[in-house]
Amino acid sequence: IYIRDPETNKNKTFNYDYAYPEESTQEEIHNDIGTYVINSAFKGYNTCVFAYGQTGTGKSFCMTGSDDKPGLIPRVCQALFERQTTHNGLDVRNANVNYKLEVSYLEIYSEDVRDLLSRTPTASLRVREHPEFGPYVEGLRQVLVEDYATIKKLIDQGNKERVTASTLMNNRSSRSHAIMTLYFTQLIDEPDIGKTRE
Repeated sequence: IYIRDPETNKNKTFNYDYAYPEESTQEEIHNDIGTYVINSAFKGYNTCVFAYGQTGTGKSFCMTGSDDKPGLIPRVCQALFERQTTHNGLDVRNANVNYKLEVSYLEIYSEDVRDLLSRTPTASLRVREHPEFGPYVEGLRQVLVEDYATIKKLIDQGNKERVTASTLMNNRSSRSHAIMTLYFTQLIDEPDIGKTRE
């Protein structure tokens, strides 16, 4: 996308992998982005989907969607479980492969970090720096999940705890930044070695 500065008459270039018109479907977005995230996760790579933009531009719709039009997060979560059934227990180089999935969900609002899955979601958490692993949120709950229905309940639970307020563009706008993290771990049991690698 090129935007011309009217004062200098110079073009500024913005590069995107995809740009979607209003009529785009959740399925199109998942096929382009979600499939890449899932394939990367099963190959052992960390992935991130970052949605940023003005109020009312479709971030929540793309990321979470609705019950009849699920967004990227529900579709990716569901696909992670569906694909596990074809990968669990496979004998890879004389190794038994299984997976586990944990979820955390937090929001940042007015410089406070809150755990949206906590039994006390109003408590403010501290961001710390680990010398080896980098920044982390102290006390953030990670919930082990065994099916998509559990993740759906956690998403709904977390969304109810988020800070919302009315703006001129949206009468129920989320006023916080939310981060949902999926900890997708491959467990490789190697009989020759006699232990499980993660």
